[in-house]
Amino acid sequence: MKTFKVIEHKFLEQEVLESIIEIKSVRWAYSKAEHLAWINENISENDYHVIMFDDDQIVGYLNLVRGEVQINKKKLSFLGVGNVCTKKSGFGYGKDILEFTNEIISSTDKVGILFCKDHLLNFYRKYGWQLIEKMKVRLLNDNQLYINTMVFNFPSSVEELIYLGKIF
Repeated sequence: MKTFKVIEHKFLEQEVLESIIEIKSVRWAYSKAEHLAWINENISENDYHVIMFDDDQIVGYLNLVRGEVQINKKKLSFLGVGNVCTKKSGFGYGKDILEFTNEIISSTDKVGILFCKDHLLNFYRKYGWQLIEKMKVRLLNDNQLYINTMVFNFPSSVEELIYLGKIF
């Protein structure tokens, strides 16, 4: 049976952190120390870890970061989705954890933002995420040149998105 836990970073136990790093290592070939360093540098104590279980085993993970963005000249709070990863492909884990997270974003009445590479665009589009044209996006250090920016739960078209925070 698939279940989910949402844990605020400041309450994350070491054992769970190690399991998260294990899942992340399936998708990104960094050392445990590098994964830990990234988490420590990029996840704030009030950000969230969304963990998916199947029969009590951790099978999926993503982080939700809190932030502010300017869209169409209006400052908004957002939840940023990062590090979407699963232990195995082909079991629907990515779909399930993303749909669960979309419900969180919708229920908080916030905008969802994520950054991804080209090969992931169709996956996120299937679950209601909208691609923002690169020329309409301004990110810190011109990151928009090599990644895509997508939004969720934003009711109108995006004419301009400005985000000067860290990429999550």
